[in-house]
Amino acid sequence: MVAIARQMLEDVQQAFDDHLAIEGMLKQMLNRAFNIDSLPCGVEGNPAMSVRAILLIEHEPSIGEILSACLSELGGWRVTLSNSIRAGVDLCETVHPDAILLDTSTSETDALIFVEQLKQHSMIQSIPIMLLSSRASWFTPKQLQEMGFVGAIAKPFNPTTVTDQIAQLLGWSNAD
Repeated sequence: MVAIARQMLEDVQQAFDDHLAIEGMLKQMLNRAFNIDSLPCGVEGNPAMSVRAILLIEHEPSIGEILSACLSELGGWRVTLSNSIRAGVDLCETVHPDAILLDTSTSETDALIFVEQLKQHSMIQSIPIMLLSSRASWFTPKQLQEMGFVGAIAKPFNPTTVTDQIAQLLGWSNAD
């Protein structure tokens, strides 16, 4: 029994170490990506360009932090991070985002109700919602549209190209 418990602890520790290693690699990639001369969306150095606002709803803190950094640093967008769908619904009232990026894989018990509230709110204010999911490839663009999403971003995402994917889904260009 002790041997089984010891093995389980070792497995948990290994999984934790693997997670930390992956997080470290992602942060290194971001740091390297930030050492570029200009941002892809052309926001830096152009005071006349309006800054788009994105509401990011991501329940995993490390992913939320990395994705928020990508969107703000590489995309030049203003990012408001929410760690729950319920809080995201409330933030829509005050933040007035131009787009919502939503991870629906959450442990919230009423997640589906909050997603529907978020969709209703976005329809009233014409805010496009993008799905962030490891299951993004399961859906066709038509299915996503029927569910109320403008598109999906797959997890894991590439930190250096995720802003281009989002801009393409939203029809945003350097001139926006």
